[in-house]
Amino acid sequence: MNFEEGVQKLINENEELFFISKFLKDHTESQMYLVGGAVRDILLKRTNKNIDFDFVIQNINSEKIETWFSQIGTINLTGKNFGVLKFMPNKFDPKKIHFIDIALPRTETSIVNSKGGYKDFKIHSDKNLPIETDLSRRDFTINAMAIDLRTYELIDPFNGQNDLEQKTIRAVGEPKERFDEDMTRMMRAIRFSAELNFSINTQTLKAIRNKISHINNQQEENEQIQHIVPREVIGLELAKSLHSNPSNTINLLIETGALKELFNEVYTLYAAKPNYLEPIQNLQHGENTLALILMLRKIDTNLIKNIFTQTGLESVSKTSPYKTDAQDVVWVVTKLEEKYTTKNIQDMRAHKFEKVFMNGRSKLLMDSLLKLKETDMLITVKNRIKEICKKWNCKEDHKIPALISGDDVLSLDIKPGPKVRELLEKIRDLQLEGKIMTRDAALTWLKTQ
Repeated sequence: MNFEEGVQKLINENEELFFISKFLKDHTESQMYLVGGAVRDILLKRTNKNIDFDFVIQNINSEKIETWFSQIGTINLTGKNFGVLKFMPNKFDPKKIHFIDIALPRTETSIVNSKGGYKDFKIHSDKNLPIETDLSRRDFTINAMAIDLRTYELIDPFNGQNDLEQKTIRAVGEPKERFDEDMTRMMRAIRFSAELNFSINTQTLKAIRNKISHINNQQEENEQIQHIVPREVIGLELAKSLHSNPSNTINLLIETGALKELFNEVYTLYAAKPNYLEPIQNLQHGENTLALILMLRKIDTNLIKNIFTQTGLESVSKTSPYKTDAQDVVWVVTKLEEKYTTKNIQDMRAHKFEKVFMNGRSKLLMDSLLKLKETDMLITVKNRIKEICKKWNCKEDHKIPALISGDDVLSLDIKPGPKVRELLEKIRDLQLEGKIMTRDAALTWLKTQ
């Protein structure tokens, strides 16, 4: 499949892009370009179901663009200050596709006394600007390419295609200037490198190392002390990176110095014991929560929530596929701290065993034990689960319904309090051990108590 066929395939497979041919037909004087990550993915022949589409339109004013797109969808003006219209076509669900960015060609100039915040720019939009000028303001060469949607010509002024072939992340122009303009680009470099399994160009990596100590800088704004780089921006980049490739991400955090700046407590453990982070090696795509558990396994659980806040991981949307719940991490780390042995697992009361090893978070605990090479303990746990499931003819990940409830206990004129819980736990032990198998038998036992 050649380049033009790849472009056509992308457009045909994404129905929300129906507007391209119609817009070009209605505005013969205009030029429309697809830019950024979508171009990169076409050249990589990479399937990506989570695409952010970016378009730049030339030779037509923004009012006319806004009017035309308003007729076929919704325009969200939240990005207008940055020269961007956020477009959602009619009959498409914002929960299923991203808003599409529509913009005129732009230049960006850092504001006076900019400290590297990602909003510290003055935007100048101009319908007559060459597309190459617009591309020159972008972060990395692999993202600074465009496709002319009339001719399907690839526009690549900074040799991004060559860097794709060389599997290299390289800043556009002078790396120090790019990171001085916007420090979030350092986290994007880490994310792209981890996600694509690319190396970071030597000069670009050196600039990140020199600048990364500023990532936590703060300033006063509206009489409040705030981070120059918003935590939610860092958190999302971290979460995406850990989700795409946990092992690469950890290595890059170490290599760039970001581990020390963002996870100082983890860095201290790593500096004292360099093999501390070895259990994270070879984790797979999507194992971001497991990676964070293994990173934080020796950290005081009272500090974990604060680490999530300081790194921005707490701010990732609950509906995001990249989300890690801090409470999941705290729960597993707490269980790892209890240092179970094969003997106390065998001797543990059944209801407690169930709460630790047969609940919704137990897979994370078991996976953590596997990566920490606690083989004997894992075998003991799995054997006991099999014994319980054999008695109840259930699958290992299925919840075994309780035979009685608290209301059943209270109906026997037992007052609310510790006694109710004690009876429920005893009967749950007997149920899981296969000594009581029916509700009638459970109620009969209960009456004898």
